[in-house]
Amino acid sequence: MKKTNRAIMGTMAVLLAVSMAACGPAGEESGSMGTETTAAVSTTTVMAQSSSSNSETQAQLSEASADDFIYLDNPDGTYFIGGYEGDSNVYNIPEEHDGGKVNEISPRAFMKDKVVEVNIPDTVTLIGNDAFSYCSNLEKVTIGKNVEKIGDNAFADCTSLKEVQLPEALKEIEMAAFSGCTSLEKVTIGNNVTKIEGIAFAGCTSLKEVHMGSSVTEIVDMGDEENNVFQACPNLTIYAPAGSYAEKYAKSQNIPFVAE
Repeated sequence: MKKTNRAIMGTMAVLLAVSMAACGPAGEESGSMGTETTAAVSTTTVMAQSSSSNSETQAQLSEASADDFIYLDNPDGTYFIGGYEGDSNVYNIPEEHDGGKVNEISPRAFMKDKVVEVNIPDTVTLIGNDAFSYCSNLEKVTIGKNVEKIGDNAFADCTSLKEVQLPEALKEIEMAAFSGCTSLEKVTIGNNVTKIEGIAFAGCTSLKEVHMGSSVTEIVDMGDEENNVFQACPNLTIYAPAGSYAEKYAKSQNIPFVAE
């Protein structure tokens, strides 16, 4: 509001100057002053609108309350997250609920949500099938270090997601886990992943870098070029140790390879 008041006061001052100039001798100088004044008014107005727009953009991000998540209990006293019922778009998944650890995100828990950022704690070991699929506004994901499994289509069609760091505990990347993530540019795969299932990254058209270790011993394609793990990733380069399975796979698929 203060910025808007200053803009109004500035505009009034300029208009007063124009009025005073109009009372003086008419001529080219007076006309020139009027043109410059109009430009000054326009600039002040644009600056005020831009400042207001930036404030609105920052205000759009809001953190979810732990009370707005849906908790479902397991027989062993732990919990899994079944969904979210609030209006916020930054999800900091709680580590515990009623004294029990949160260790799973259930299938389709956040499917099609308007979430922008997700932070998954170290207590979580499983991200279920379709957990975040079709979350088209999702830009950032931090995955806890103890996640062992990312289910089928877990992040499929998250078209705003740009980078993913997969944890060391992860062992398997399931079918179509990140398929259709058209803004995804870089993926780092933990050193315990042994298997990448079919079309896991298919349709990631912006994907430039996939870094993986020597632990990967199986990349499962579906039998034809249209259903390969990295199908429709035209700018992809695979980074992995020299002599690894990843290097052999890259060469068999004519994917550029860099040893690291």
